[in-house]
Amino acid sequence: MYTIDISRILDLAVPLSSSTAVCHAHPPITIDRIADGATAGPDNPWTAEQLHLGTHCGTHMDAPRHFFPEGPSLDEYPPERWCGSAAPLDLGPLAPETPITVDRLQKAAASLARPVAAGDILLVRTGWTERRKETDLWQYHSPYVTGEAAEWMVGLKIKGVGIDHYSIGKGVPGFDEAPHGTLLGAGIWIGEDIVMPDALFDGHIWFFAMNPLSVHNASGAPCRPWAAPLATG
Repeated sequence: MYTIDISRILDLAVPLSSSTAVCHAHPPITIDRIADGATAGPDNPWTAEQLHLGTHCGTHMDAPRHFFPEGPSLDEYPPERWCGSAAPLDLGPLAPETPITVDRLQKAAASLARPVAAGDILLVRTGWTERRKETDLWQYHSPYVTGEAAEWMVGLKIKGVGIDHYSIGKGVPGFDEAPHGTLLGAGIWIGEDIVMPDALFDGHIWFFAMNPLSVHNASGAPCRPWAAPLATG
């Protein structure tokens, strides 16, 4: 019997602001104050903002429709599909353009308290959260999950997989398609640009929730994921 230790919840989202680096294929994030309660009159005594961003900017979730036009949209995934036990796999820090292979993933999984099980969510740390800024290196030369590694994940029957870069591929044609196509084609959602602190990699199995916005017919959406350790008792 497992219980969720809510005293150790980790916030795993990249904060959104006008200076947040995003994938080169998407517009920059803009946040405009459209009402200011500090200066407003009696007819509008509130504060509000207008947010403009792509659905795959910042910490976000990919649904199959991202690569398959007729595939399920994000709002068709019920909550039980985007939360559950998570297996954090620490590969970092990885050098630019390092392929994330089956062997690398299996070696990281060997340090877990138990083997990866069907229904788990894999959280793959490359160390590239620390590199996130508007540079050619971060945009085009990240580590990437290989097609073979994606097929290995499908064989594990996992629910989803998350990574700490804006793409599970490399952000360029030919490298994005293999992992995205394999995973999304199997109905496995992908979480990208997830912050993964050291505390997440203590060998425990964690409870993880992706928490995407419910955007109708969308291929993806921003998320504020969190994780907490699973304790016996």
